[in-house]
Amino acid sequence: MGRAIIQERLLDTRQPIEKILNYFSKWRPTASPDPITGIPTISIAIERSNTEYTIKSIFDYLQQSNKEVYVAIDEFQTIVDYPEKGTEALLRSYIQFIHNAHFVFSGSKQHLMYEMFGSPKRPFYQSTAMLTLNPLHEEIYYAFAARFFQAKKGEITEDVFHQLYQQFNGYTWYLQSVLNRLYEYEKKVTDYQQVKEAILTILADKASQYEMLMTFLTDNQLRLLKAIALENIVAQPLSNEFAKKYELPNSSSIKKALDVLKEKDLVYQGQKGYFIYDRFLDLWLKRTFY
Repeated sequence: MGRAIIQERLLDTRQPIEKILNYFSKWRPTASPDPITGIPTISIAIERSNTEYTIKSIFDYLQQSNKEVYVAIDEFQTIVDYPEKGTEALLRSYIQFIHNAHFVFSGSKQHLMYEMFGSPKRPFYQSTAMLTLNPLHEEIYYAFAARFFQAKKGEITEDVFHQLYQQFNGYTWYLQSVLNRLYEYEKKVTDYQQVKEAILTILADKASQYEMLMTFLTDNQLRLLKAIALENIVAQPLSNEFAKKYELPNSSSIKKALDVLKEKDLVYQGQKGYFIYDRFLDLWLKRTFY
């Protein structure tokens, strides 16, 4: 974050480089031109024993800049995994006093973000306005995708797109992956079989990654993961009926396995139950272990 701020200031020709580098002198920053673009690039050296000072100096600089600043931090939930204790509280203590800076915290792990900003026990509780980014409306997404195929004198029919949208519940990452593959190899997409073949090529590309992932799971964890994939969504994973159907161990063993799968972000708990977080992994498991 410090490097990004210094880099941004260096690109502002109204700011003397020496003044900026002097302000962050304890970081031992050095500026040099990029050999290709000629744009100044920054390198910094931060000692681990000096990390709290480093964070403080970042926010002090933002505050004294007297400029309206917008800071967007993506995948913000990863700070809970930092080895240093109290990172959330430390950041909150600085951010709350900077009135000329506006922060956007985004993250793909919705449950962790809600816990960080929605739990009264956490430092960022009620410090922001929370916004959930829902899937794009199907008709808007279709118009967007159709333009790309039309631009190369091709097409993707509305019916085929509808089936694709429904399969992945409108989630952009998966839709974009499949659409990109279709756009690369197909001119006219008029049959859903073409979509299925595109998905199969994606699963083939990911097969070695998923196979390696399976080797890090215990037998109970793997069996539970397969069972959830085959069920699509499981409302009561600790029930005797579910355990008997898939020959799973006792409920305490299932709970331990489930906790690990949730921790590894392989399984997510939604309003209707537990499901596989990665939709491509879900399809791969269904094909591999059906």
